[in-house]
Amino acid sequence: MTNTRTRFILAAFAVLLIAVAASAAFVDRNGRHASADKGKIERAASETERAERPAPPDGEMPRLDEKEMRDIVNVVELWTMSDAVQLSEAQLVAILPKFRQIKQMRERFWQARPDRMKAFSDVLTTTEGASTATNDAKLTDVLRKNQETEDAFWKQHAALREQILGQLTPRQRVQYVLWESESPRKNGRMLQALRRMGEARKPEPPPDPPAEGKSETASKR
Repeated sequence: MTNTRTRFILAAFAVLLIAVAASAAFVDRNGRHASADKGKIERAASETERAERPAPPDGEMPRLDEKEMRDIVNVVELWTMSDAVQLSEAQLVAILPKFRQIKQMRERFWQARPDRMKAFSDVLTTTEGASTATNDAKLTDVLRKNQETEDAFWKQHAALREQILGQLTPRQRVQYVLWESESPRKNGRMLQALRRMGEARKPEPPPDPPAEGKSETASKR
């Protein structure tokens, strides 16, 4: 299969997932479940969660939740990577599992970062005062645990990245490194744009009721 056909399949895949996410449910206007090929796309949310959402008024585009927006960004990221590196079908099949593993690892690592930083704040609070052997041991321990977590993450991350690069030609590796350096910034901008679109579609709050005790004449003025 040619690169052109591979990119066409990815583009169709992206369009399918975006359409699914934008619908906010696998349910049509009459409440019937729309059919979906489970083998081709990963649902942005479970069918149960989607089916329970109220249908938006006619003509109003439903708002996406954070998970759906991130799913859209992930699919677009895969598409742009495949296009930038000009992957063949065989390369895509070999790389996709590793690419997904890296994405999932990063997500877990950064989601857990606030907890790691909280551990630092907590240990500073509990060890306030003069330096003692006990306090120093606590401070050293939290530093050690954090370093072990980061070292394990980057070691596995480097191993997976090396497996991806191992599937590429020298030219494709350079293209991948270039794409990789630009991707986080572009993904962040895309996610912000989707969030702003969601905020713009929020319904206007109802007007405040007139204050009690105002006369009709005063309200007309």
